[in-house]
Amino acid sequence: MTGFASVSREESGERVSVTVKSVNHRFLDAVVKAPSSLGALEASIKALVQDRVTRGRVEFSVSAETTTAPPREVVLDEALLDRVAQALESARARGFVAGALSASDILRIPGVLEIRPKAADPAGLPDTMSRLVLTVAGDALEALVAMR
Repeated sequence: MTGFASVSREESGERVSVTVKSVNHRFLDAVVKAPSSLGALEASIKALVQDRVTRGRVEFSVSAETTTAPPREVVLDEALLDRVAQALESARARGFVAGALSASDILRIPGVLEIRPKAADPAGLPDTMSRLVLTVAGDALEALVAMR
């Protein structure tokens, strides 16, 4: 049976869109097209299809994005700052530099202070994103079955 469904949902700063298409086929053939970051969910999505559909070629297109800014961290390279401070003390002792090292001086030294996104979860995909993808995929599959 042929059918089509599209469902989108946004929760907690994450947006997921799922499009499902099906065409007649003698056997069940489930195909999931998703970004590599969602690759771990492919087996779960195929299991959803096997629970609800007995035959046909079912093609899922999944897109997911985070709509909020990622958390950031400030990293101070203390070893480099110590070496710079020692070099300034040496220059100060020889009369080349006057005054103390200020916060604005530290900010102008390349590589001493870095603001970067926090490291990703070692497991890869956040639980909230996984749950949202599977929920939206289930809703899209229900809409597809209702249309068929």
